[in-house]
Amino acid sequence: MLAAVLSVAVAGPASGQEAKAAPPSAPAWKITGYVFGDYYYFAQDHDERFDEQQGFWIRRAYLTYDHTLSPRFAARFRVEANSNGKMAGGTLNLYMKDAWLRWTYAGRQQLIVGLQPTPTLEEPDAVWGLRHIERAPADLYRFDATRDTGIALAGPLNAAGTVAYAAQLGNGSGVGSETDGKMATRFTLRYLESPGLFLHASYGRSDLPQGADRQVFQVFTAYQHAKGRAGFNYLWGKRDEAADGSVPGAEVTVVSGFGVLNVRPQKLSLLGRIDRVMDPLPDGSVDYLPFSTAAPFTFGLVGVEYYLHPSVRFSPNLELVAYDRPGSNPKPDDDVVVRATFYWAW
Repeated sequence: MLAAVLSVAVAGPASGQEAKAAPPSAPAWKITGYVFGDYYYFAQDHDERFDEQQGFWIRRAYLTYDHTLSPRFAARFRVEANSNGKMAGGTLNLYMKDAWLRWTYAGRQQLIVGLQPTPTLEEPDAVWGLRHIERAPADLYRFDATRDTGIALAGPLNAAGTVAYAAQLGNGSGVGSETDGKMATRFTLRYLESPGLFLHASYGRSDLPQGADRQVFQVFTAYQHAKGRAGFNYLWGKRDEAADGSVPGAEVTVVSGFGVLNVRPQKLSLLGRIDRVMDPLPDGSVDYLPFSTAAPFTFGLVGVEYYLHPSVRFSPNLELVAYDRPGSNPKPDDDVVVRATFYWAW
């Protein structure tokens, strides 16, 4: 490399021509990361243990190493640290979040192997774009995991790349190791105009011990523009009853809508979201925002996001969970959580 530079400097440009510098090559590797958390205050909660609890927490911290081995092969290794989302104290836990290898073949088709994002959540979560404030519905209400270890095929179905597919076969054990010999399958189909319309449909099935199998179907649609984005999400999930009765059957339907207005792009945004959870959740022990499992509910989120720097954001927001009255049983108290969310990346 140095010899080539020196030879050009000595010889100079040919008569009547200008020397043109070759464009710099992309780095073979990069290290990135981001951190987010909140000051939180549970002004009211259905569980009296959390009433008026407040404090600071780091919800997530990520460190990512990406390496381009060749034009066809790329790899990622990511670790995550998070606080105890059950508000039970303790130190942050560190674990592996991504460890995958991607092979691009036959043009733009891809094969991914290793610990990787699930197609159920990867693209809808990216379009929602506010993971640091709150999770997308499929993640928040535990319809599916964000990660799984396995193999996936993905790629465009047309020359323009607007229509694409993904198919994944995994353990169905999230970031954990396989212990039961059961598998999970996921399929997605999407349409994307950038900027413009985004359509996503997905189906997944996880075979679990004792026949407590799970299914999830999702439709996600959004419109994206420089001035903002808006979207609608439909989710249906079913869990079969375990043969030994240890896991009850359940069926949950969720509809969700959101809007983000960029008052000043990359400076100030207004955001809002409302989810209607039409059935009681079978598992309400959600990190950082526990839900009552006694009744259906409506979840609301409003907030403002300030960009203090392109990579630093501050987002005051309010979350409200309003529960229905479950028949003749007492109505759970509503949840009211005030948060001042902080986020930085590098």
